[in-house]
Amino acid sequence: MFKRILLASDGSEHAAKATEKAVQLAQLTENSFIQVIYAVEGDSRLKSLSRDEERGKSDTYNR
Repeated sequence: MFKRILLASDGSEHAAKATEKAVQLAQLTENSFIQVIYAVEGDSRLKSLSRDEERGKSDTYNR
């Protein structure tokens, strides 16, 4: 039925229900697999990385 299943998760109850359904669907087909992507809202590390990259660009132009 399904060979590849993409499962998006954010840790919510809805994501847990989607996980259960994805496993059920994967069990219907031999050699199927589930690929998971985990989403995080407002990760501060991304903001700091972006600022560091901008600093690096401005340092390069000021040399």
